[in-house]
Amino acid sequence: MKYIKPSEISSKIMSLIEESDEFVILVTPYVKISKWYKLTKRIDKLKSRNIPFEFIIRKDISNLNAIEELKEKGYKYQEIPDLHAKLYLNEKHAIVSSMNLLLNSDTNSIDLGYITETTEEYSELVDFCKRYLSINFESNKTLPKSNIDKTKTAEPTITQVNTPEPVIVKTHFTSDWRVDTKEALVSRFKKKISISYTDSAVSFIVGNNVYDCYMWNTKNNNIFRVTCKLSQNSFRKVCQSITYLESQTKLQFEQYPGSFNNHDKIIVSLVENLESEQITSLTENEKPLISERLIEFITIIEKY
Repeated sequence: MKYIKPSEISSKIMSLIEESDEFVILVTPYVKISKWYKLTKRIDKLKSRNIPFEFIIRKDISNLNAIEELKEKGYKYQEIPDLHAKLYLNEKHAIVSSMNLLLNSDTNSIDLGYITETTEEYSELVDFCKRYLSINFESNKTLPKSNIDKTKTAEPTITQVNTPEPVIVKTHFTSDWRVDTKEALVSRFKKKISISYTDSAVSFIVGNNVYDCYMWNTKNNNIFRVTCKLSQNSFRKVCQSITYLESQTKLQFEQYPGSFNNHDKIIVSLVENLESEQITSLTENEKPLISERLIEFITIIEKY
């Protein structure tokens, strides 16, 4: 992890908020930000960008002012008894610090902070959130009740789930892997497939589902990732078959229940580390690898 100087901690937290694309979690036992306009402006931008975020604060009778402040601002929050940790993270990085989100801490306190530099460091902090803060769950057993108990009918066990057969993909590749992938999907599903892309991402639209593809860059790794939002029913079925799906697609699956008033979603990552830093500048060897894995993933998800 990289050390953050005391005078730079708050600015690093603001950058983390500003540079998020998927979510922000702000673990801070105590909050006082109503007049911290530089910070609240960035949080309000999350709302305008439809980026889900949540404050995790200490459940304590002395924290009533913080609760009222968050309610007044319309910010989502969760109370955790005995919380003392301070942690700020988005989908790319995490900051561990001694600093609460208090305006007074920004101006007067001497605090310590570190930011993650590797996938392993980030994953350890994500695991902490899953285990102790009930965020970003690993398996169907740990999903929030509100996400898995919508009817009185029991869900099937993993042995009862009708998992799709392994996918065998054979695709002819030209210079544009995006077009080749689209044509392969059209041939497979016999329906309209659309593509949209920017300088940093490519999205494949298959029916009502959108598969957002991008590169996740850390200090030592360039990881191809795909995000797909799912219905609750599809999400439950996928969660019950994670081990099987990972073995068939050679992708790592992450589950994100809609705990931020947002859709349930699955994020998958290519196991192999890539040479390319941008999805728009893949090497000739990387193009067929990404296309084939992407087609496998989309095919399996569409069958659910």
